[in-house]
Amino acid sequence: MSKNKAPGPDEVPSDVFFLGGEAITTYLTILQTKDMLPSWNEAKIIILFKKGDQGDIKIYRLISLLAHSYKLFTRLLQKRVETVLDKNQPYDQAGFRKEFSTTDHIYSLNQVIEKTNEYNLPLCVGFINYEKAFNAVDHFAIIKALRKININETYVQMWDDIYRHPTVRMHINNLASKGFHIKRRVRQGDPISPKFFLQPSKIYLKKANLNDGIKIDAETLTNLRFADDVALMSDDTTQMEEELNTLNTISKEVGLKMHKGKNQIHDELRDHKQSLNRKRINRTSTKLQEPRPNNFPQGHQPRRSCPPNQSRMELFRGKTEKFSWTTKYSSR
Repeated sequence: MSKNKAPGPDEVPSDVFFLGGEAITTYLTILQTKDMLPSWNEAKIIILFKKGDQGDIKIYRLISLLAHSYKLFTRLLQKRVETVLDKNQPYDQAGFRKEFSTTDHIYSLNQVIEKTNEYNLPLCVGFINYEKAFNAVDHFAIIKALRKININETYVQMWDDIYRHPTVRMHINNLASKGFHIKRRVRQGDPISPKFFLQPSKIYLKKANLNDGIKIDAETLTNLRFADDVALMSDDTTQMEEELNTLNTISKEVGLKMHKGKNQIHDELRDHKQSLNRKRINRTSTKLQEPRPNNFPQGHQPRRSCPPNQSRMELFRGKTEKFSWTTKYSSR
């Protein structure tokens, strides 16, 4: 926790906690009794003007201020459950995880595009963007996901209590509104919120049962996840459209809604707009380089040397540029 931070609804500055005292004793008592402080349920919202037309509410930024005592408490709980939360995420997810980076996923995606172009193989990539994802995810979906991965029930009950009774007050020009209840979104400003968001996203992607993808060695790469954004991969455009429609339906179960103008399918087969459950998504053609001619006999499967100890993780994490490339398209 840093000093000189704006206080939350309790008006207690962060500097107080650097003085020491009985904070730890208080936190241990809360863990035993499961009685959260009433001020922890409330968030103070201030509005910041960015730029442009002051009459357009969309260009204003909302900043949520939580009690520093609450943020310190949840940070302590996060240290206890962080390993379990990360362990239950697949390698496909690179957002908000230690030793993972979305930059590595971008590298991996570039490698897939380059290799499919080099060997003249079909590739279709669907980019999914969810509209205000962190503000839309359902509270019940978060708690259900935490229980599914066997997080300590004491911690789950405490977070369940916080997410069942959150209140917000808008503060404008030193005037505060009446408190009102919210039923969606992870708590902005809460240290553990990003990891909470990842849990229901794993469930609906698994439920979608993505089987199509790109073969890399003995495994199939179906998607790469950048926190709330997803890149689906397939060799068939029709299959890609079916997967997008399936995800569009399933993701609504946890409160997420695909962005109408930002979802795109990139392929080398067609160049037109395709409907997504009667809503339009953009289609463009992606081709980073011309396929290199090869002198292999027809039906021969090109394969590059690969160290025996090399794994799919090295490709995902960008540790090497040389990897074994096998595909399911040799019959074409």
